[in-house]
Amino acid sequence: MKKKASLNISVQAIVVLILAITMLGLGLTFIRKFFGGTMEQFGEVSKQIEEQVKEDLKDNPGRISFYKTSLEVKQSSSENMYFGIRNDLPDEDGDGGETFTLIDESGSIDVDDKIGRWSSGSVIACFDALGVDEDDDGISGTNSNDDYVRFSTSETRFLKKDEVVVLTLKVTASPSAPKTLYSCAMVIEDPSGDGKMYERMDFDVEVV
Repeated sequence: MKKKASLNISVQAIVVLILAITMLGLGLTFIRKFFGGTMEQFGEVSKQIEEQVKEDLKDNPGRISFYKTSLEVKQSSSENMYFGIRNDLPDEDGDGGETFTLIDESGSIDVDDKIGRWSSGSVIACFDALGVDEDDDGISGTNSNDDYVRFSTSETRFLKKDEVVVLTLKVTASPSAPKTLYSCAMVIEDPSGDGKMYERMDFDVEVV
């Protein structure tokens, strides 16, 4: 009897082991398919964003287009915006395109002006915020950690004639940023260097 009972226990152990291995295999297959599908979905979204921004620039006379012109970002965190820029300038130099400056440290937007008057250079900045003193120099910038809202992207980009490129704009809200709506603008200076504005695009950032 003891030998028979021992044999039954061994068979049961083998059956349990086989079932455990089978379930483990099914679980790993499910996880692989789930995360694989998620990554493919993220890829499709990125491609969709790029195509939509490019379509917007084809259908509109503007030279800059945002995927969305408003963004929510939490204090002490960052979020991404997506924008496209088109080069429709004539190739006068014969070098095939132009180098656009997207962020220029010397560029400035007048924060005393509620419409954000562009002063000089290429700049991405917020010029107004609801409930924030208009003379507060810490509203926005590209480098200082004291700025409430900061932006970062490629500093320069070479574009061939009629080329459209879609880029990421990283938006960061500081821990001290007041929770409110910020009026911002991207201003690109004409690459000719004569101080003319190539294009401007206004957008909103809400710190929540």
